[in-house]
Amino acid sequence: MRINGWQRIGIVISVLWLLATCGAYFYELKNHPSELATYLPNSAYVWVEDYAKTKIAHGEASAEGNDFSDQFVFMKPTFSASGFLKIVLCPIVIGWLAIYLVFYTYGWVKRGFET
Repeated sequence: MRINGWQRIGIVISVLWLLATCGAYFYELKNHPSELATYLPNSAYVWVEDYAKTKIAHGEASAEGNDFSDQFVFMKPTFSASGFLKIVLCPIVIGWLAIYLVFYTYGWVKRGFET
């Protein structure tokens, strides 16, 4: 089976998506919060308490005489395999399936008019 030009374009776009989302995912994981935080869904990560940041904030608030609720904690994102796969691979799979479904449906309708 030969790959035609449109399929090659699809492969290139898929690889670019894979590289861009992998880079964005791990960049945001390391540098949270960053400018990418608005583009990546919170469900892409597992959120855990950032004990160090919470302890520092509570200590600073107490030193200033402010009442800082003990229920307030800072959260940080950690790696989630399901979240990672959801934002990286799902759009590729859904895109390929949608495109092939459109072309198959078009061919099916066209064959109906030819008979």
